[in-house]
Amino acid sequence: MNDFAAVTALIEHLERSDTPLGCIAEVRIRAGAAYSPEALAQAYEMQVPGTPLEGSRLVVERLPIEGDCPVCGADQPACGEDETGDLPICATCGAPLPAGAARLLRVGVSDRAA
Repeated sequence: MNDFAAVTALIEHLERSDTPLGCIAEVRIRAGAAYSPEALAQAYEMQVPGTPLEGSRLVVERLPIEGDCPVCGADQPACGEDETGDLPICATCGAPLPAGAARLLRVGVSDRAA
């Protein structure tokens, strides 16, 4: 899923929630390494005008990659991305890490009264 599609899905998720969207001041997500915080923020800014989310902002935090490297067994967060920019790589040996966690998005919201 690309960043624009992820934000579209995020907005659709928020629209289905019980939270009144006009009350949301901030949408916080923790994004896996497969997503670009800048691209997510840009996609959000492009999609919320004219919606009840207009005036809210998107805050993106990197979701750390955890677990053992399948090649060297190192247990540490990824240090960056491979040459395609899609997969996190092991900080010890440079091997691509499994993409499952890299594609996660976790969502939270803050209301305007907070």
